[in-house]
Amino acid sequence: MLWFIRRPLIRRWQRFAFYERVPVERREKSWEHFKAQNRWASKHGLKLITFLMNLLFASIIINVTYYGMEYLFEEGFLSPLHK
Repeated sequence: MLWFIRRPLIRRWQRFAFYERVPVERREKSWEHFKAQNRWASKHGLKLITFLMNLLFASIIINVTYYGMEYLFEEGFLSPLHK
């Protein structure tokens, strides 16, 4: 449990150590890369998450419908001879 409490501090120290030891050009390059990732995420991230959630819900609905109908046919509830 203590590890989860200390983790943000450890990350902060690691970032500080990274910025202390890395040349300015690499720092600028990593900052530009971060900004590009952030731009992509703000532009496409919500669309991607929405699409994946829709795909998940569609597959759930399709599977429940299929197995529900299969159960109804096997039990004879939808059989034409069932009276």
